[in-house]
Amino acid sequence: MNDVAVLSSRTFAHEANSMQPLNNKVAVVTGTSAPHGIGRAIALRLAKDGASVVVTDIDGSLDVQGNETSRTDLLDMLVSEIGASGGKAIALKLDVTSPDDIKRAISKTVSTFGRLDILVNNAGSLAGSDSFMTTTPDQWKLSFDINILGPMMLSQAAIPHMRKHGGGRIINIGSTGSLGAEPGFGAYTAMKHGLVGLTKTLAAEFGPDGILCNTV
Repeated sequence: MNDVAVLSSRTFAHEANSMQPLNNKVAVVTGTSAPHGIGRAIALRLAKDGASVVVTDIDGSLDVQGNETSRTDLLDMLVSEIGASGGKAIALKLDVTSPDDIKRAISKTVSTFGRLDILVNNAGSLAGSDSFMTTTPDQWKLSFDINILGPMMLSQAAIPHMRKHGGGRIINIGSTGSLGAEPGFGAYTAMKHGLVGLTKTLAAEFGPDGILCNTV
């Protein structure tokens, strides 16, 4: 092979890597069934950038243009869309408040794709979005379980696999509720502020392991 051919080959490889910077990486994204949701958009972009993606959500259904559609079917459609574009994806049922679900999902991810590099904690809940004086302890607990405990347990399950491959990324999806407050969203606002604190803790403790943690 002459020098020109070698240069062309290297240039092509560089361009290919630039187009798919996440090639050979594996990502888990929670809360991806909503047709116009943030989780779905994140999963599609990760796949476009070359990552193998595990899309997840709880059981149940959503109202899609007036029709009740199961979340399982919506996840399967997302997997098909990623596959049609040349990407790799699988769908898993995952209740982020269930330690057993989390263990199974992370185990299935690693057994299917061999590794785990990226965790996107997108699943969230507006439970407790009511007047502060009428919000119940159960609503606060549900908000905590979904918005903070879920990301914490998923991070605990994912970090050992990230360490095996020299690092990873944990992205926690926040909101304007992470920055300020307004009436009627007491539980949600408190939990989103707490999520920022969790992110800072993860970044401080696992940054030296090459695991970068951010709230977006």
